Parts: sequence; C-alpha cells; structure tokens
Amino acid sequence: MRDYGRSRAVLVGTSEYTQLEPVPAAANSLQRMSRILTSKMCGWPPDRLSVFSNEFGPGDLPDRLITLFEEAQDVALFYFVGHGQIDLDDQLCLGLVGSRPEPHRRAATSLQFHSVRRALLDSPARTKILILDCCFAGLASRPSNTLGTPSSLLDKAAGTGAYTMMASSAYTTAWFETDGQEKPQTYFTKYLADLIETGILGESAELRLRSLFIKLRDNLAHDLRPIPEARVVDGASDFIFARNAALLEDKNGYPEMEYKRLLADLGRRNIKLLHRQLTILDAMEREESDPDRLARLFTMDHLTARMRRQAEGLLILGDANPPRKWDKPVSIVDVLRAATAEIEDYGRVSIYGSPDAAIHGRAVSDTIHLLAELIENATLFSPSTEKVTVSYGLRNPSSILVSITDRGVGMTREEIELANRRLEKPPPLDGEVPRRMGLSVVSRLAARHDITVRLDAPAAPIGGITALVLLPGTLISDKAESTS
Repeated sequence: MRDYGRSRAVLVGTSEYTQLEPVPAAANSLQRMSRILTSKMCGWPPDRLSVFSNEFGPGDLPDRLITLFEEAQDVALFYFVGHGQIDLDDQLCLGLVGSRPEPHRRAATSLQFHSVRRALLDSPARTKILILDCCFAGLASRPSNTLGTPSSLLDKAAGTGAYTMMASSAYTTAWFETDGQEKPQTYFTKYLADLIETGILGESAELRLRSLFIKLRDNLAHDLRPIPEARVVDGASDFIFARNAALLEDKNGYPEMEYKRLLADLGRRNIKLLHRQLTILDAMEREESDPDRLARLFTMDHLTARMRRQAEGLLILGDANPPRKWDKPVSIVDVLRAATAEIEDYGRVSIYGSPDAAIHGRAVSDTIHLLAELIENATLFSPSTEKVTVSYGLRNPSSILVSITDRGVGMTREEIELANRRLEKPPPLDGEVPRRMGLSVVSRLAARHDITVRLDAPAAPIGGITALVLLPGTLISDKAESTS
C-alpha cells in the first residue's frame, strides 16, 4: 500500500441532534470507517486521520477543513455520516447536532456541502476522495457541486483525479439499522466496510475504487437497500483504495477469506438438508404411538440437531450469521435447556440456578450455540456415569454467570492456559480448525457479544473442568418469551 504520510483523511459524523431524529447508527459507522481506514486493508496511519464527532454547529469547521486539506499533497479524503438535508437553494446540507429542520435555517446550522467541496478543490492533493453516507447525497454529483467542473483547478492539475461515492441519489434517503441491532450501522458504510474486510474473489490483489464501488452497488441492490451513486474525474477510478482481503494468505499459504467463504457455503448447504430432515422427523414423531420407535425417533432428532449445530459452526467460522433468530427475549433457563437439547447425551445434564433473567432475542441463537458447545465438551470428556452440572446466577446486578462443571480427566495447567488464550482472542483460520472447531466457534461467538469464557480446574480431589461463562448486562433483559 502507498505511504499516506503526506495525505489527510477527515471523518465527520453526527449521531445526536437537538431538533432532528437521533441516528445511533451513525456513531457506529463513524467508528467503523475510522477502523477500516487504519486497518491493514487500507493502511492509513492513525495520525493522518482527523475525526469530528457530533459537532454542534458549523462555527469554524469549514476553515478547519481548509487548513487540514491544505497540507495534503497526495490524497485528500472526506467522509460524512449523518442526516443530509436540502436548503431553499436546493443545496446539500450535512447535519450537525444543532441543525434545524426549517428549510430556511438548514444552511446556517449545518455544514454546507459547498464548504467541503471548496476545501477539497483548494487542496494540492493529487487524488481527492469524497464519501457521503447521508440522505440526498446525490446532490453532490450535480455539475455545479462536483470536484470536476470544467473551470475547477482539479481538471487542470496533473493529478489522479477525484472520486465521489454517494449513499443515495439526489432526492432519495439513505437507510440505517435500528436499535434492535446490537451495534446498528448505516447500511452504506456497513456494506462498504464489510466488502473491504472480506475482499472480492476474482479481482487482483488490490481493490481499486471502480471495482469496489461496482461490487458495493451490486450487494446493496441485491439486498434491496438504497442504490448508491458515484462520479469520477480523470483516472480516479483506478485509485487503489484497499488490499484485496480475499487474496490475503494465511500462514499455510491459503487465502483466509476464501477459506471463510468455503466454510460458510458448506454450512448453508448442510443446514438446508438438516432442516428438511428435522421437519420430517417432527412429523414422524407426531404420528408414532409405539414407545420404542418413538424413543429411537427422539434419538435421531437429537443427533440431527447436533449435526445442524455443527453446520451452523461452519457459518460462524465463515463470518456468516446462522438462520435461527429470536425477536423477543428468552429466559436463561430456557436458553440452557435449548442448549442441552442440542447435545447427544442430554440426559446427563442437570440445570439449576436463580433468578430467571432473560437474554435479548438478538443474542439467543448465538448464546444457545456457545453453551451447547461447552456442555457437549463436558459430556464428551467425562465418564458416561457422571453428571454434568450447569448452574447460573447473578454475578452482579447486570450480568449472569453460567458455570458448567464435569468430573472428567481434566486438563493440565498449560493446556488450560492455551485454551483460555484461544477463548480470549479468536484464533486465525488454518489447518487446525477441524481439530479445534468447537473452541474456535465459542471464541468467535464470545467476541461477537462481549461474552467472557474461561476454563478452570476445580480443586482436588474433585477433578474435571469448569467452564465459566459471563453474560454481560448488554445481553440481559427483564422480560422473557418461552422457547416452546
């Protein structure tokens, strides 16, 4: 990647407003764009980024933009996420905390787009990149607003050119996720960051703005999201924006993102078949009256549920979301029962605890999967005659501690420390995945929801292993719906 030592990226985001609807998703998108630019994919040094979050009013912000972009010799990048409005002169206004809803007051209380354009045009940077994630962003593509009008200095400069990427057309809105998501984001930034993190198979080792935007537009259109627009001046579409993550190789020389895609595809295919099998078994169980045959059907049902969990594990390792979802909170005891139902030797598991708090619906599927992996390990690595004890209780007023204890052969202190390091930070996908699949899945699910998982050895002479799972307050709800 290029040396950005003589470049400048300015990121502006507004999520809180005094008179407009708040947009919590904008705060998360601003943070994610900052992370993606400074990641190994894009390579911007942190000190070359200037981030402005929730500026109250324009004040001297236009002047600060001029100052920051004046020093940029190579690349000048501007990104905005938040509300976009149109003033009485049909001009784009970028929302700030104090932005007013009245059309005649929007320009005076917002960051006017023409101020951003002026700062970029006056910059000596060879390449200028403008990314607008807001409603009515397409107004920036009008001839009078672009970075490449015939009279602009940019067209006369010996530079790469300018590239403007807009989340919406001139008179349409941009969309964002709601608070129902764990960390809601604006769709445009989310899809852009996801694409940079996963890469594009079939492309070269570098992602140029042209190919990046085409794939981004296709992905948004496929999911029925607002279709973005782009405007190019000179050769800016060939600017290398990021490394192609799909071609980055792991330590064994295998492209990690291709590995993830392969795992996710295998998981999806298996889940479809297993779902059909579970549906057939359910119908057979309802029609069966013979106790022995019904018991065998129940055994097949549990085995199929276990196979489905293994297929969902492939999805998780491939950074894809499993299809099972809950919209409403589910009690912790029902979550534990559902996790136990997904293992083969469920009859050996005893569950007890209080109080019966609930898990938010968005995290129920992942929590069930995480606990099922740990409970199954406890049954597999302990004698078939021994019970596995699962207990739960409040660790503090806002979190729940689940303890899973077996009476097996246990692990050495070194093995426990190694396992805890893997649980604390998801290990890379490599040839060790099949041998440590359960641990890798637990680690990734825990990281997804800020769940803490640690293994410990009970005091002698009890033996065995205890898995401690701390569910944070962000996952806990007061009200629950039954899983039945």
